[in-house]
Amino acid sequence: MEALTILEQKVAALIESKRSDVERMHLLLEELSQVKNENLQLRESLDTLENTLLSRHESFEELTQERMITKTVVDDLIKSIDMLIEAESQQ
Repeated sequence: MEALTILEQKVAALIESKRSDVERMHLLLEELSQVKNENLQLRESLDTLENTLLSRHESFEELTQERMITKTVVDDLIKSIDMLIEAESQQ
C-alpha cells in the first residue's frame, strides 16, 4: 500500500509539473506574440525614418546643385560686369 501511495504522489507531482510547463509555454507564446508585434512596429518606424532621411538627403542634394548653379551664374555675371567696366574704362 505504501508503494501505491508513493506512486500516486509521484504521478500527482508529474501532472502538476506538466501543468506548470503548459502554463509557462502559454506565457512564453504570449510574450513571443508581443515581441513579434513590437518588432513589426519597430520595422515600420525604421522604414518611415529611412524614407524621411532619404527624402531629406534628396532635398539636400537638390539644394546643393541649385547652390552650385547659382554660384556659377553669379560668377559669370560678375565676370560680365567686370568686362563691361573694363571696356568702359578703356574707351
